[in-house]
Amino acid sequence: MQKNKSTLIFTILLLSLLAACSYSSVYDEFKSIDEGNWHYKDTLNFEVDIQDTAKMCNFNLVFRHDNDYHYSNFISFVRLEFPNGRARLDTVEIVLASRSGKWLGQGVGDIYSHERRYLSNMRFPMKGKYKFSILHAMRDELLEGVNDVGIAVRKSDQDQ
Repeated sequence: MQKNKSTLIFTILLLSLLAACSYSSVYDEFKSIDEGNWHYKDTLNFEVDIQDTAKMCNFNLVFRHDNDYHYSNFISFVRLEFPNGRARLDTVEIVLASRSGKWLGQGVGDIYSHERRYLSNMRFPMKGKYKFSILHAMRDELLEGVNDVGIAVRKSDQDQ
């Protein structure tokens, strides 16, 4: 029960922060991980409908975990499929803890959030639906302590 309450409080705070910063946000979506256990076969899918191809954007991966997460990093495969069917596959690592074992990122209660840029200052080359697929590339089949994973597309500072 305490874990659910912490997650709810964290979500409310995060949504408030995103609302305050929405001027730079093009797209934000998060997928909750059932019971905090992410199986390696479970692919998270996101779809972004882009009509403005003029603005430059940064693509970020967001990872939220709790104290049950056993590693100091997170590695994932991120597949981006363009409206014309072409795709690119990236491997993205997020460092979650310092060498001393202290969690990095933003923390509320026992929930920690990390946002890692993996594509910078890019323009969407065409209008249409872009599909992001994320799966974890860790050695364990089942990752424990994962709360949410998301995609955040933000306007680039280079485009202002």
